[in-house]
Parts: sequence; structure tokens; C-alpha cells
Amino acid sequence: GLAEKYGMRKDVLSHLKETFDGCARESGEQISEQDFSRILHGAMKVPPDMTLPPRRVATFWTEICRSSGGNGIIFEDFLQWWQRHFSTEQDGPSGMLPYEAF
Repeated sequence: GLAEKYGMRKDVLSHLKETFDGCARESGEQISEQDFSRILHGAMKVPPDMTLPPRRVATFWTEICRSSGGNGIIFEDFLQWWQRHFSTEQDGPSGMLPYEAF
């Protein structure tokens, strides 16, 4: 499966997949930049009263679109992007949540 392919814990992969699929289901086949922002907030466990810097989200969106070839973003594109930027563990080695390292 994908957990073995990417060397990720299954619970981390499951959280990312559920978050991605929840947003993808609402928007259809293509993920928009707004969907991507919602996926990031969920995947990074950002508290409801906080937001990610819009410019940073836009930069990451441009990057993931470029790496996917511009044919729409699927979960595996997101997963590969996630691995480049964040630990494959849900919490980093210092116990920080992903949004805290953002």
C-alpha cells in the first residue's frame, strides 16, 4: 500500500487521506486553491482560531500544481508534496504539530 511505498505510519497516512478526500468530495474531481488551503488546515491540525499565511499557501499551491503536471491534483501528488515539506510522522521529533513548524 501507500504507507509502505512512502515509508509512512498508517495512522498518519489515514489522517492525510481522510482530510484530502473530505475536501475532494465536496469539490468534485479537481482540487482548487481554496480546497488545498482547507486540506492543509486539516492535515496540519491547525486550530480553528488560526489561519495559515495566504502567501505561503499560494506558494505551496503553485508548487504542487507544477509538480502534478497541471492535470489536477490527486491524493498521491499531495502525499509526495507533503513528504517534501513535513515529517512523515504526525508529530515532529520535538512533539510539534505540523502547523507549528510551518
